Amino acid sequence: MTQAVIYARVSTDEQAKGQSITNQLEMCRRYCEEQGWTVALEISDSGHSGSGMNRPGIKRLAAVAPSIDYIVATAIDRLHRKKFEWALFQRDVLDPHGVKIATITGIRDQGDPNTWLADEMEQTFAEHYSRLISWKTVQGMRRLVEQGLWARTPPCGTRAGREKGIPERHPGEWPWLKKMFELASTGHSFGEIARYLNEHGSRARNGNEWA
Repeated sequence: MTQAVIYARVSTDEQAKGQSITNQLEMCRRYCEEQGWTVALEISDSGHSGSGMNRPGIKRLAAVAPSIDYIVATAIDRLHRKKFEWALFQRDVLDPHGVKIATITGIRDQGDPNTWLADEMEQTFAEHYSRLISWKTVQGMRRLVEQGLWARTPPCGTRAGREKGIPERHPGEWPWLKKMFELASTGHSFGEIARYLNEHGSRARNGNEWA
């Protein structure tokens, strides 16, 4: 019996636009059922970009590669948006075990020149989209900077304001920021300020204690 692993992924931006891991998994399940394949495992990466291979789901795919026949995804861009890095992963991890890729929207490589070309074009378009989004993001940030506006994540104590590029006070962080400055102005060291914040329940944005 052919063993398949389903892989689904959405980036943070895609989540914001309503794209769903659940929908991808359901579509892939139906596809595997139509092919008569057994779904051995379902793997998902939520909130991860496809432009890098350092994802928990990709590591799991590598671990199960010796025991599966196919990796199934809705589209090739769910697996990657960097053709060269994916090619290395295929060569070093998947090909030695004969693992093949099957996507619902793509043309499966049947070993002939035409399906090979279609597969290569699909992967190239996926990487082009990633590069285009990155380029547009950089251009937008550059325009904000040229106008004297804030172009990155708002600094501590603030959040994105109603007007793009103009942060506003963060109601939860602003009082702590004021306290930091008050303590610093009275001669407290960075370590003493961090200790005060931690003891009084304040945490950094990543949820960790201040250090």
